Amino acid sequence: MENIFKELEELLLFYRKEDFKKLLDENYEEIGVSGKIYNKAMEMDYVNSHQALSEKKLIISDFSSKEIGENLIMNSFKTTDKSTNEAAFRTSLWKKVNGNWQIFFHQGTSTSE
Repeated sequence: MENIFKELEELLLFYRKEDFKKLLDENYEEIGVSGKIYNKAMEMDYVNSHQALSEKKLIISDFSSKEIGENLIMNSFKTTDKSTNEAAFRTSLWKKVNGNWQIFFHQGTSTSE
């Protein structure tokens, strides 16, 4: 199951509108590394006004998934930016909606590691 969730997280790193539309819950909320709060509408505005990435700029490591309730998963992982080497710890909460997994919360925390 962990591999499935890592693949879902990695899909979002390409910033493709089809993936965001499908994978972000209508009530999605994110606390970014900057401390700014985002919602699905803000994320969709971003991906609609930018070109999708052909390759990920972030590398995921130390990935783990934990079932925290029925149809509720928490992913924890670290990302490292390939170009700047900046790292962040990240946590995402996913729920199953009509048989499909959707992310409804994400938080990134900058780290000096």
